[in-house]
Order: sequence, then C-alpha cells, then structure tokens
Amino acid sequence: MKKNSPTRWLMQQKKMAQKWVSLSICLGFLSALLLIVQLHYIAHIIDAIFLHGATQSLILRPLLMVVALLILRALLIWLKEISGFQAAAKIRQNLRLQIIDQLQSLGPILSQKKRSGEWISCALEQVEAVQGFFAQYLPQMSLCIMIPLAIVCVVFSLNWLAGLILLITAPLIPLFMALVGMGAASINQKNFQALSRMSAHFLDVLQGLNTLKLFNQSRAETNKIYQVSEDYRKTTMQTLRVAFLSSGILEFFSACSVALLATYLGLSLLHHIHIGQPVDLYSALFILLLAPEFFLPLRELSTHYHARAAAVGAAEEIQTILALTPPHALPITEASFLPTAWPCAIELKDLSFTYAGADTPVFTHYSLTINAGEHLAIIGPSGKGKSTLLHLLLGFITPTEGAILIGDTILSAQNLAAWQKHIGWLSQQPTLFPGTLRDNLLMAKPNATEEQLWNALAKTSMQECVMALPLGLDTPLGEQNIGLSGGQAQRIALARLYLRDPPILLLDEPTANLDMENQAIVMQSLREYSCGKTLILLTHRIETLLPTDRIIEL
Repeated sequence: MKKNSPTRWLMQQKKMAQKWVSLSICLGFLSALLLIVQLHYIAHIIDAIFLHGATQSLILRPLLMVVALLILRALLIWLKEISGFQAAAKIRQNLRLQIIDQLQSLGPILSQKKRSGEWISCALEQVEAVQGFFAQYLPQMSLCIMIPLAIVCVVFSLNWLAGLILLITAPLIPLFMALVGMGAASINQKNFQALSRMSAHFLDVLQGLNTLKLFNQSRAETNKIYQVSEDYRKTTMQTLRVAFLSSGILEFFSACSVALLATYLGLSLLHHIHIGQPVDLYSALFILLLAPEFFLPLRELSTHYHARAAAVGAAEEIQTILALTPPHALPITEASFLPTAWPCAIELKDLSFTYAGADTPVFTHYSLTINAGEHLAIIGPSGKGKSTLLHLLLGFITPTEGAILIGDTILSAQNLAAWQKHIGWLSQQPTLFPGTLRDNLLMAKPNATEEQLWNALAKTSMQECVMALPLGLDTPLGEQNIGLSGGQAQRIALARLYLRDPPILLLDEPTANLDMENQAIVMQSLREYSCGKTLILLTHRIETLLPTDRIIEL
C-alpha cells in the first residue's frame, strides 16, 4: 500500500465529515460579516458623538444594534466550535475503527510487527492529535481567505490606498508562517515517534515488572525509563519553541502593518497626505477597526499551525500502521461458498510458506489431508513449523504458494470469516480480557443462558472454583488473567471454547505450563468433548496425546 503525503492523506479524511467542516466555515464567515456591520455602527456612534454632538436618543438604536450583533456573533462562534468538534470527532471515530479493523485483518501474528504499546499510542494519542487540524485549522484555512477578502472590499470602497496597504502587507504573514513552520511537521513526527517508543517501552516494563524484580533489574530499568522520558521532554520543548517563534513573528508583522495604516490615516486626517479618497473621522475609525480584524484570521491560522504540524506528524505514524499488509494475500476465487455439512475434510495442497525477512522457508510443497471427524496429532520439537501450520489453518497468515481446501472449496478472502466461525482455537497462553468472568464467557456466545454458562464450566471442572468466588461469574479479571492461576485461566478458555461448540478444534499445546493435576483435568475434558468433531492437536510431548486416529511428525 503506497502512502500519500501526510497532508494529502489528512485532506482525504475530510470527506468523512465534509458537511460539518463546511458548516463550521459558513458560520465563521457569517460571524465575520456581522462583525463588519458591528464595527460600522461603532465607528458611526463615535463619529456622531464627537463631531456631530449626537444626543443619547440618536445613538440608542445603533447601540442596541451593536449589543444585538455581539450576542448573535457569540452564538455563531459557539455553533462554529461545535461544528468543528463534531467534524473532528467523526473523523477520529472513523480512524480508530480503521485501526481496529487493521488489527483484526492482520491477525495476532502479523500485528506483532508493532508492539502493543505502539498500537495503543496510535489509536489514542496520535488519533487524538488530528482533532485540532479538522476542528480548527481546516476551517480557518478557508476563513483566512474569505474574511480578509470581504474586509478589503469594504476598505477599498472607503479608501483605495488603505486597501492597497492591506493587500501588500497581508502576504508577509503566510510567507513567514510557512518559513518558520517548515520544520514543525518533522519535529512533531519525531515527537510522536518518541511517544510511541515511550508508550511501548513503559507497557513492556509494566507487564514484565515481576520478572525485573526477580532478577534485580528494576533500578536499571528505572534509569532507562527516565532517559526515554527525557528524550520525549526535549522533543516536546522543541515543538513548543517553534510554535511560540511562529506566533511572535506573525504578531510583529501584523502590528507593523496596522501601525503603517494608522500613520497614513492620521496624516490624511491632518491633511498632510492627499493620496486616495478624502478621509473623515468615520472612515478612518472604520478602517482602523477593520485592520486588526483583517489580520486576525491569519494570526488565528498561525496559532492553529502547530495543530496542523502535530496532525501531520501523527498522520505519518497512523499511515504506517494502516499500511501494514500481509506478505501474501488470500486468493480471490469464484467458488467461495463453504460446505454446509460439518465437520468436513480439510486438505493442504502443495503449501509453501516463508516468513517476511527470512531466508529459509518453513514449508516447501507440503501436502496433508485431514478427514472429516478425524483426530490428528502433529508432534515435533519447537521451531519445526507446528504453530505456523496452525496459523495457516486459522487464516492468520497466508501461504506463499499452494492452497487450503475446505471440502472442495479453496479458502479465500471471501470465505475466511465464515471458515473461522467453525473453528475452536485454544492457544498455549489463552487470553482472558479485562472484565468479568461472565463477559469473557459470553464473548463465545452472547445469548448464552445462565445454565449454559455453568454447564460449560462444569465440563472443565471450574464450576466449584467459580462458585467459591465472592462474586461468582461477576468476578472481575485484571490484565493478563490477574486473579486466576495459569491452570484456571486455561480451563476458563476451554469452557469458552465449549460454549461456542465449533465442529473443528485446533489445539496448540493445550496443557503447556500446567501442573499434572490441571493437565489431567484438561485432557479428560477434551477427550469427552471431542467425540464426533475434527481435532488437530499440536504438541511436542507424547505423554499429553489424546487417543488419536493419526500422528504426524514434523
């Protein structure tokens, strides 16, 4: 997948919330037009009082108009902020869904190219960083053209030289904004890369804290965390320096422009300069009040420029995540419908597979037929391809050559999800997610009854253990199965598999890391449950084998 430039990619995401962005621009422009009218009334009131001696009754109506316009503008600005926030919220939600879909499509094997901390940082901090781009910077890009054009048209109608001064000085602001902010995007990208590394490293340390304590390495790891944090602090301060430098330069040039315009208008009022239309107090005040508002959209764009730089840096990292693709794609076939009778025969036909970056293939033209309802054991030492074979069957990785046939149908991109619905997979280290025991079991069958949940636990001899817990099925579980022993977590995962009741079972060292008592419980439970189902068992220990129809050694 070829990556676009970060800015172009961000602009492509705008399509998802185009209506909200357009509404924000329209509300901002309408507020600016009302401001021009408001300033007209203010200049008119001052002129009427100081030159024409207007009474309170004569200026009451213009004063009420100023107050009414002020309230109306406040309402429009509030609605503009809401529209910008809604645009950014919709885009952030869509980006997070894309990242989750990417994580699912890559599967548990290929997604390990990025550490879990990097995935979390991308989905949270980096997606959050695009908020300012869509909520503020993008609408302001349009407003910084529309509002100055509207103001300069009004100024030209009053005095052409004053309008010319504004036109000549206006380009200086975006020019210096571009020069100062040229390196801001790269600095922000480095900042987000440092944040990703820090997040991933910190999560790894938390997960391995017990191991670090056992080997007395916690103090050394503390120093590493300090160094990573210090690197992140330095890149953050670099970003802030660029942001403040940009704002300072833009304020300087806009102040110089307003001062130049004020000098011209003052000298014209004193009749020392006779260029342009004649200037009276009303027109001079009106132009001077409009001048800061002419530069205000450009200054606001500069204040949001660091939001753009942050979004560009984040976009680079998000694109890197979304650009991860499997090295080989599943074939697109015409016959994509799976058999209706389960279990059915599974055939591996001339399979070849090589991991990305590896020189030696794991398989070369490997073929294997597994009959419907057959119990097959695959044995062999670690590193011989047992888990790779299982991952190929699960669809987590795809073969370099050859095909997997389900009945007479080739496993393809169209039927992968349907195929996985018929598979029950138990890994060496099953995952129980943060939540309650009930939540973890209901993941397999959301509409399961209370009786079905307890029956599944009973099949794995976990019923009494769960009943002994103070909250029973509503007992919360921590991260990495905290709260349960390894054997209990394995049996909960097995109960979840039983609750799903698939016709095909793929078991990867189901008794790994279990003591003899838990090993006997799990194997007995599987022996009773697997009757009439296709079972593929991976192990490197002969003593853990179930009664099987066939044993294959890799």
